Formats: sequence, structure tokens, C-alpha cells
Amino acid sequence: MSDNKRLPKSDFGKCVGDDVVLYLADVDALASLELPHEKGQLKGRLVGVDRPGVWVEPKAWFDKAVNSEESVRHVFLKWDNVLGLTRALQAELFGDKKEYRGLRPRG
Repeated sequence: MSDNKRLPKSDFGKCVGDDVVLYLADVDALASLELPHEKGQLKGRLVGVDRPGVWVEPKAWFDKAVNSEESVRHVFLKWDNVLGLTRALQAELFGDKKEYRGLRPRG
């Protein structure tokens, strides 16, 4: 058996199709891709995730493609190129969870 079975797994699969922000590790090394990032932050839609990396559809590329009726481009980035990935959640989703429900003593 492989030791990989014991490693913790992140489930980004539930975020596919959502708007995300990728924080890029080394934007100079990725310059040839001409990514539309702002200060190392790449906004877009998460298209896919697997062990080697992440597929993303940069928002600026999507907007340009829709306006010019062209194909939308996606880009694959290895995890080595990604410092972090965030997804915004609406505060209303947490409205029912505002009260503290900490541990309670038994009996």
C-alpha cells in the first residue's frame, strides 16, 4: 500500500465552479503566461483541482472572451505556484449559527 493513503486530503472539489482568488507564489516565474493578476492575486472561477495543481478561468480572460465572442481560456497552475486559494462566502449563510453552542457539562 502507498503511504499517500494516510495523508490528509483537502476537498476543493466542492468549490469547482465558484469564484476564487489564487495567491501566486512567484509572479515573475509565471510572466510568460500573461496572467491578469493584481499584486499576485488572480481572480477567477475554479475549473478543476487535482493533486498536481489547479485549473482556473481568470475573470479578466472570461470577460474579454464574452465581449469579443471568443473561446474562454483556462490555465493550469502547479501547487508550487500557489500560495493560497480563497473563496468568499456570504455572511447570510452563517445567520443561523450566531449563538455559541460550546461544550456543555453532562447531567
